[in-house]
Parts: sequence; C-alpha cells; structure tokens
Amino acid sequence: MLKPNSPRVIPIFYKGPKENAAFRLFSEQVHLPTRAFTGRYDVLFSTANLGVWASPIPQVLMFQNSAPFERSVVNCYPLEQRGRLKALRRLSQISAVRVSSFIYLSQYSANLIDPIVNEKRRPYSVVPLGNDPHFYRREQHLARTFCESRGIRRPFLLCVSQLYRYKNLVELVEGYAGAGAAASYDLVIVGAACDPGYKEDIEAAAKRCGVGKSVWLLGHVERGDLPMFYSAAHLFVFPSRCESFPNILIEAFACGVVAALSDRGPMKEIAGAAAIYFDPTSSASVAKALVQGLSLNAEERRSLSAAATRIAQTFSWKHTSKLILESLAQSGDGAITTADKT
Repeated sequence: MLKPNSPRVIPIFYKGPKENAAFRLFSEQVHLPTRAFTGRYDVLFSTANLGVWASPIPQVLMFQNSAPFERSVVNCYPLEQRGRLKALRRLSQISAVRVSSFIYLSQYSANLIDPIVNEKRRPYSVVPLGNDPHFYRREQHLARTFCESRGIRRPFLLCVSQLYRYKNLVELVEGYAGAGAAASYDLVIVGAACDPGYKEDIEAAAKRCGVGKSVWLLGHVERGDLPMFYSAAHLFVFPSRCESFPNILIEAFACGVVAALSDRGPMKEIAGAAAIYFDPTSSASVAKALVQGLSLNAEERRSLSAAATRIAQTFSWKHTSKLILESLAQSGDGAITTADKT
C-alpha cells in the first residue's frame, strides 16, 4: 500500500495567478498533459472538480465543491455569479468524460453529482474527510478567558463559515433575533467575506432586526484559535444549504459543542441523532431550533455533546488517505501523480 508521503506520490502544484481563470484553465488542460507527463506516471489524481481532458494516463477525479450542481444554490446568486457556477458545472461535465473513476466526499455529494457527470456509469468511491487531532475540547475557563480577551464577554452562539450566500447567514441572524436569544447570548460568526456585498447584507439584517450590537462578524480567525471558540460556545449553528463534506462540523463535534444544523446536504448523514435540525432557508425554522437548543437541560446537553464527540472520533486523515490510495490503486499501478488544483 502506498503511503501519502511515499516517493512514488508526486504532487504537481499550480503556480500561476489564482485570479486569472483563463490562465489557470490553460495550465491544467494544456500545459499539464503536454509538459508534466513523460510516460513514467500511472494515474493522475485531480482533486478539485475539473479533470484533465487530454490526460494520457488513467485519471481519478475528486469533487470537493457541490455548489455548481445544487440548483437552489445557483439560483440564489445574481446573474453574473450564476453564469460562473453554470460554467463550472459544464466544464466539470466535459472534463469528466475522460475520467476513469470518481471520488465524492459524502453519499449526498455522490447522489447529487454522479448522475450529472458520470453518464458512462464508471465506478466511484465515497471518501469522507478527516479530523485534525488539534481539535479537542479545551477547559471551559481557558476557552472563556480566551474569548473574553477578544471582547466576547457574554455566552454566545457560534457559526464558523465563510460568508457565501448559500451559507444562509442572513436567515441565521433573523432566526437569532426571532428566538429572542439576544437578551442573553451573542451571535459570533467566524469566517472571511467571500461573496461581494454579502457581509453588508448580514450587517443590515442584524441592524434591521435590532440585534446589531449582539452580532459579531469576526472575519478570518487563525485555525489554531478555533478550538477555543468551539469549546466556549453554548451552541454551534451551521445553516449552510449545500456542502460536500463540512470539516467545520467535525471540528466542532470534536470539541464537544452542542449543535443545531441545517437539514440540507450531508449534515444528517454525518451527524445523525447528535444534533438539532432546521430548514436553513426559513428564519422561523432557525428560530425554533435555537429555542430548542437553548432550552436543553444539563443532562440533554451532556448527551448530545458525548454523541458528537464519538462521531468526530470516527473520522481521521489516516483513514481518508487509505481510502483515496485504494481508489487510485484500482485505476493504475506504480507511481501516483496528484494534480492539486485547489
């Protein structure tokens, strides 16, 4: 069995300008197959939705982004961004024609994407991502002191998510206000602004709902600091309507935080009975779930926390690597090339 750090695993990294989509596409589709392959590789691992059309060797394609394939996500964007997502979906379909097998990060993702890109019914594997051992529950007094040093002095609800429109953060703010949670709890949202104008939409919703002083948009937070936020949070809330496999959920579970989650995507597939669920497109449904989460007694909180921790312990990067390498081994022998296009 090949190991990830084996000399037979050869990474090829894209080094061009990330903001130049045309240059990036040329590099992947023209430069990579004509310059990188010299006959000494057996299988290409393409890791980010687009395969290499002219690959001269067998190819395994991983889909990490489900958004272009989820109609409700595409339709929530303005026309220009909608066109970009549709183009990404079409490029994925075209490039998938020359792929030997596929990897999806969840069964939800496989059910959504495979019927669209895999017309020839080639084999696929479901390979969940792993959890970093850095994520575990910190002592409460240390976690609270850490958050207080950053100005967050009240108990709080936590959402960790980049600010994309399909993450339904406006609905989260509205639900938070509707639940009356602002009287006792702040809402802390951790994540970088990605979609233009969406951060302003979230801020406007908080102001409109009268909870502007209780909603914290912290932006990007260093990964090493996240366990402190998870451990100090009274409730973790994740309202995304579309995910392939949200590592954030596993990280939160590893820290033992009680969670209220969107009922879309793979959330139930991962969390099962260890969470409270809501419709992420309905602020009323979000509010109802928050009221339920904040009303749990101590025993109910301990039970959900323990269940979440057990689930997190079933995911590891070692297991993820093993499954990926098994999938690659079925497509080619000898050295493995990884084309990392993320």
